[in-house]
Amino acid sequence: NLEKLGMGPDPKGMDRYSVLLSIIPRVASPFGQEVALPENIGLPLEFLLKPLGLSWVPTPRFSSLREEGNYTTRYQPEQKAVVFDLKQAGRLAVEQLLLDWRWLMRNGYQYAAIEVPVAQPGLGSLYDLLSGHGFFVSGFIPYHFSDKLGFRFQALGPAKVAFDKIKIATENGRRLLEFIKQDCAANTLT
Repeated sequence: NLEKLGMGPDPKGMDRYSVLLSIIPRVASPFGQEVALPENIGLPLEFLLKPLGLSWVPTPRFSSLREEGNYTTRYQPEQKAVVFDLKQAGRLAVEQLLLDWRWLMRNGYQYAAIEVPVAQPGLGSLYDLLSGHGFFVSGFIPYHFSDKLGFRFQALGPAKVAFDKIKIATENGRRLLEFIKQDCAANTLT
């Protein structure tokens, strides 16, 4: 609980916590020098790339998803959560993933994450497709805890997020939280 961590009392009615991961680079550019991103991700999240020694360039405007693709699934039933690893983003794989998520929500799951490597075509198209199904931006991740940059999307089942109760320690954390809050409000299905 939060009190044991020295962060104040637990909010009433709260049954889930999330931990925001921060990466502290030990080398100058842990993920390389440059990354290609769609503007709807690169522009608002550029502030997260700079501390990692990364600059970004826009991907072609009409970079689309491949037809096929594949993903694996990690179930966390005790957390009512699922993590989809979208190893190769493809339209058919994403459509099946979305069907799986709907089935899981009907069966009590409340949280889904999708992790995807950044260095593949169609990340902007993927964002557009997922946001239409309730997924919102979570941020960058070290894909498979490697030197490859990944991206994470999240979705919530019928749950309320107490954004005003989230504790943040850094300015970049506050900026990321504000972006996530706006993206969640815009994309969460009601």
